[in-house]
Amino acid sequence: MEIVETWLEEDRLLPRKQRHLGVRIFQRLSEEHQFPGGQRTVLAYVSRRREKMELSKAKNL
Repeated sequence: MEIVETWLEEDRLLPRKQRHLGVRIFQRLSEEHQFPGGQRTVLAYVSRRREKMELSKAKNL
């Protein structure tokens, strides 16, 4: 989860078109970190984290 958090935080600084998609995050986890879980698990987690990040961003404005 720490790895995904780092990638999502880094993505906030990138232009929208250059950010990770949930599928790409799953691919990187599988290839680089031998993640044994499923794609749906990663996609659900990424979706929830992005939603929380947007909410916290809106609160800071």
